[in-house]
Amino acid sequence: MLIPELPWRLERLLLGVLIAASVWAVLQILSRTVFRRQPWRSLVLSSCLSVCSTVLAIALTTWLFQLIPTRAKLSILELESLRSFLLTCGAAWTIRRWKGCFLGQRAQFTERLPSSLASREKLFLVDVLEKLLSTTSFVLLLLAALGILGVPVTVLATAGGLGAAAVAFGAQSVVSNSLTGFSLYINRPFVVGDFIEIPSEKLSGFVEKISWYYTQLRTYDRQPVFIPNSIFGSQSVVNMSKIDNRRVTINFSLTYNDRNKIPAIREELMHQLERNEHVDQQHERFVILQSYGESSLDCQLVCCSTSNDYLDALELQHTLLLLVGDVVESLGASMPFPTRTVIQADRL
Repeated sequence: MLIPELPWRLERLLLGVLIAASVWAVLQILSRTVFRRQPWRSLVLSSCLSVCSTVLAIALTTWLFQLIPTRAKLSILELESLRSFLLTCGAAWTIRRWKGCFLGQRAQFTERLPSSLASREKLFLVDVLEKLLSTTSFVLLLLAALGILGVPVTVLATAGGLGAAAVAFGAQSVVSNSLTGFSLYINRPFVVGDFIEIPSEKLSGFVEKISWYYTQLRTYDRQPVFIPNSIFGSQSVVNMSKIDNRRVTINFSLTYNDRNKIPAIREELMHQLERNEHVDQQHERFVILQSYGESSLDCQLVCCSTSNDYLDALELQHTLLLLVGDVVESLGASMPFPTRTVIQADRL
């Protein structure tokens, strides 16, 4: 069946409108059938505007291009290059809309990940996907701009040479931060949600964001800290979230008069440690006389928490501090406190 030829060649434009309407209808049907569950339904619906607009833009451009006399067309402007430009821009726009949908329903996308993955692994994958979408859309837009301008490969090579010269004259820090940021995603010494410490810089906090140039931490007092990624390439980092057990150390003192009560105190404390379900029985546990102080017998209790969580370790430390005081008091011993004796000289 032949399509009747309309004035101004409107049949080509109407065909583009029909295709766009068909694509819109197909996406709507898919969102109600195959991808009816969230968040995939929102992802399909977010593609409707960009995909259909791209189809309409290509149809409109093709129609207008054929109306322009051949002599009036620019030599650098070709229909194929225009179509490639619009397709690439449409793909970049669609990816940007996917990213917006992804950020708006991050929690739902995270829940759809395999349950076998740990929470920190899920956060890592979500972070990687977000940056992958951003990078892909940027590269597509860059390629579209270069393609429509007809930039040859030789110009790109020259730009690469100029970029290398710029690096040699002062962009080392930018490149160093970017390469280290890329390395953080490959080696994964820590991911978003981990608590890390940088001893040389006296910095610590929860990792909130890992970008190409810097990493954002949130300290315990809720202060944001932005660290250039190059620091992680030259300084040691302690990932506290990967600790299997946290060590708890309790220092306490007894008076010199209670030296003969130390064995009983030690035995009772060891017995209480064995009964405490929050103390890891597979790691070292001991109560020792550490040293003879100036005015006290300095003792130490050491054990490990069953959890690697910092707050759980603090709770265990609180419990053990009260326990030490109760045991010392129940066995008739006492803890010394600083005293001062003032000797007043006789007046002349």
